[in-house]
Amino acid sequence: MRRTGQGLHHRNAGAERRRVREAGALRWFYFLKSAGDLTAIHGSLQVEPAIVHAFEIANKCGLSPEELDAQERREIFIQDQRGAIALADQRGKQQGMQQERLRIAESLLDIIDDDTLIAERTGLSQEAIEELRRRAAEGSP
Repeated sequence: MRRTGQGLHHRNAGAERRRVREAGALRWFYFLKSAGDLTAIHGSLQVEPAIVHAFEIANKCGLSPEELDAQERREIFIQDQRGAIALADQRGKQQGMQQERLRIAESLLDIIDDDTLIAERTGLSQEAIEELRRRAAEGSP
């Protein structure tokens, strides 16, 4: 019984893995040879996270203690800013979801008299529904 195609697939997969390993090795050789002269990472090297990390370490090796301290403070500041942005994004999404729940609850007030049911369906508290109903009765936003 002759099996055509499968052997070729295995050879191609092996050749592809070998090509990827060789390309990675070539990137590392280039980095090691050029690290002292590099001022930025070439685009083809950026696909290797380990090379990016090695470049960052190499850049720090030539810094004075004062420069290294300033660099670390900048990195901490950047990380803090990223955290603040992520937190603001999360809070914004939560506020948007809460506003949508309130909008849905307000639209249900005219057609459903049971505040408990509206609270269950929207995820709002019973007190929030009662407050919405009171405001609607008063005609205030």
